Amino acid sequence: MRRPSLRDAGAYACFLLLACVLLWPVVLRGEALLPLQYAASFYPWKQAGEGLPQPGERLNGEPLPWNALLADSVLQYLPWRHFARESLHAGYLPLWNPHQFCGTPFVANYQSALFYPFNLLFWVLPVVHAFGVSAILHLFLAGAFVYLYLRGRGVDRGPALLGGITFELSGFVVAWLELPTAVNVAVWLPLAFHLYERSRAGAGALRGLATTIPLAMILLAGHPQFAFYALLGFALYALVHPPAGRESAQTGLIPRAGGWLGGLLVCAGVPLALAGLIAAAQVLPMLELSRLSHRAGGSLLSLDASGYRNQALPLWSAVVLALPDFFGNPMRGDFWGPANRAEFVGYVGVLPLLLAALMAVSLLVPSIRRPWLAALPPGGARHVAFFLGLALVAVAGSFRTPIGDVLYQIVPGLGRLGSPGRMLYLFTVALAMLAGFGAHALMRIPTRGKPVALAVTVVGVGGMSVWLLASLMAAALGAGDVLGATAGAAFHFCALLVLAGGVLAGSGRLPRPTAGALLLLVLVGDLLANAWGQNPTAPAALAYPPNPVVTVLKQDPEARFLAITPRWSLGEYPITVLPPNTATAVGLFDVNGYDSLYGIAYKSFLNRLAGKETSPAANGNMILFESAEPEVLRALGCRYVVTLGPLGEEHFELLASGVVNVYRLRGACPRAFLEGGPGQATLSTMAPTRVMMSLDARGPGQVVLLESYFPGWRAWVDGQPAPVELAREVFRAVPVPAGARRLELHYAPMSFRLGLFLTLLGVGFLTGAGIARASAKKKVLSPVERAPQ
Repeated sequence: MRRPSLRDAGAYACFLLLACVLLWPVVLRGEALLPLQYAASFYPWKQAGEGLPQPGERLNGEPLPWNALLADSVLQYLPWRHFARESLHAGYLPLWNPHQFCGTPFVANYQSALFYPFNLLFWVLPVVHAFGVSAILHLFLAGAFVYLYLRGRGVDRGPALLGGITFELSGFVVAWLELPTAVNVAVWLPLAFHLYERSRAGAGALRGLATTIPLAMILLAGHPQFAFYALLGFALYALVHPPAGRESAQTGLIPRAGGWLGGLLVCAGVPLALAGLIAAAQVLPMLELSRLSHRAGGSLLSLDASGYRNQALPLWSAVVLALPDFFGNPMRGDFWGPANRAEFVGYVGVLPLLLAALMAVSLLVPSIRRPWLAALPPGGARHVAFFLGLALVAVAGSFRTPIGDVLYQIVPGLGRLGSPGRMLYLFTVALAMLAGFGAHALMRIPTRGKPVALAVTVVGVGGMSVWLLASLMAAALGAGDVLGATAGAAFHFCALLVLAGGVLAGSGRLPRPTAGALLLLVLVGDLLANAWGQNPTAPAALAYPPNPVVTVLKQDPEARFLAITPRWSLGEYPITVLPPNTATAVGLFDVNGYDSLYGIAYKSFLNRLAGKETSPAANGNMILFESAEPEVLRALGCRYVVTLGPLGEEHFELLASGVVNVYRLRGACPRAFLEGGPGQATLSTMAPTRVMMSLDARGPGQVVLLESYFPGWRAWVDGQPAPVELAREVFRAVPVPAGARRLELHYAPMSFRLGLFLTLLGVGFLTGAGIARASAKKKVLSPVERAPQ
């Protein structure tokens, strides 16, 4: 293994600098890496905010187009991170969120990522600013871990830097940057590759356990689908690179047989199992909730072969791998692609595509194979072959292809994920690695890239000519506006081909450092141009500031409200007031909610009450109401209604009027009451994982709490254990004897308690192994250290 040097430190500084350049408004202006313009477009905030930017607009006055996936950052991640921070600061472990869905598990939704170590940033920093700091950190890690892997495989510094930049500024990382769990998962796979390589090289069993760390981070970072892809990529890597035997000196492709299974278990199986133990406190509650969730009638979303194929994108849309703006750009408002851009983004730059093509040709064409393989570092050919295969499988699995159909049949669990285009994450990792290996070989072969450069330049010039002809024809036919974005993307690609061809052509005559610097400039310019403006920022003041409507509702701190949503759409700004999860952000209690996992029993109950589907057609993960029926509100213990329109005075009392109206339901049912006997129950504390009530039970009965029932709630009546029963299909009830004065409920499901035990066991084992290795290293001194001084 190569030791880090000062020049390696320069590469790491470059990764940090590029992250700061990309997110310069966060660094220089202190803005939040969140599209808070969306939050300002929701009522009641839309009617307030004097002196702030107009809702739905960028700071420079240009419109910020609606992007439903990007809006999740302010509808989900901002409220969740705020809730976790406030709960921890108050001394509660937020296993339960009482603010949405009449109460729902919080840690179990998985994307809460409560136990991901780097989310401590949200605990120690203001939440809105922690998003930007976390993004810069993970951008840095994305480049640094690819660089570390490539350097460990013998790749020169310049090419390794090129590979790291490819991943750091890739279309995938940039597109998902404001939805942090995806990128937080993604960055750890290259480090897992690197530490596995150290383990299989004979670093010892204890040292090999270091692979556990990135694998555990993958499971803890909070996105189950990308975690599945990352672990799948790691498993494939381990199978293709077994620890047993040494690589053939002739080809570097085929390992000798013998003992590979035992070595594979030690170097890959044990770290995977230990990572599962460490992540158990987060994974086991998620598995419990998924079994009882709204997805596919109580399990994780499961698609049959035809359904999975239909969710895959048509193969022709793979053109975005080379022309990222072929379908327009969502931040310009001219996007017309078959799905949200982030769902099939795989652009890594023109230069990495060319280098990957060079690697493919070098393995497939016998006449040029020898010099190219000789130019790779030892064992590099097998790494190149693997990453080419991984890239091919990822592309075939992301789009509608026969290979994708085969993957559905042979990869367990793939049909439960949906959105196959996200598999392009593995394509992005593979292309970053191939860019590093390809640039290394290009800099070392005698002829460099002259023949390839000539071909690339010819293609580029030809493409520009075709673009010019097509533009003239479009102008003549009056279709310039329609084809403008597509033609511009094609011209951008062809121009980069010409530029890359020129650099490759000159690489044979230029000094190696100069040629490498030119390649880096081409790559950085390409990727920064593609990434620029993709991550909107805004002043932190737009993050759900106080307003009169929220103030009115907070005057009754334990009351529940229902917000009426006239329209929710994927393609245009919704017309909504206090949309789902904003209650979590401002400390209110809502019937509605928005989560990837919530109870199927609650959803079915609401559908029966409303007499129709309560999830909008645009998003099945939401609960939204379009009207307020008094009997439905009473059944849910809902006292207030927030709406943009009027409600009848027969059932509702107007408390605040304006653009947004706040009504109180006449004869509302309390959230907690004593049933079956005389007396009353009064809520005194409603906190995450804890509910306390004072009772005046003048006879035996049961306390009904109109909060969602879920396994794991335990009760004590006057200090004595009592059962928590299911009431009214979805709520909680606790039997109480005559004379009862106090009821206390705590939420601590067995899935979490068992998971926490396993997590502590895994962390303890890994810590012990680290201490044992450190002790053994001190005892075993090198001959130089044993020599007399």
